[in-house]
Amino acid sequence: MLELHGHLFSSYTWKALIALYANGTEFVFREIDQTVTKFESFTGKARPYRPYFPYGAPDRD
Repeated sequence: MLELHGHLFSSYTWKALIALYANGTEFVFREIDQTVTKFESFTGKARPYRPYFPYGAPDRD
């Protein structure tokens, strides 16, 4: 089953929710909680050690 990770106040999350509800797609919504530390959350597990830098910027780890 599809899992949507997002925050309820995020317009990007709203856009995905609107499309999922409009198509009748079954999904589980997982709210990203700001009180959970970065390394315990979904986003921290996805990329815990490398900050994002724009394409072409030097890698500053």
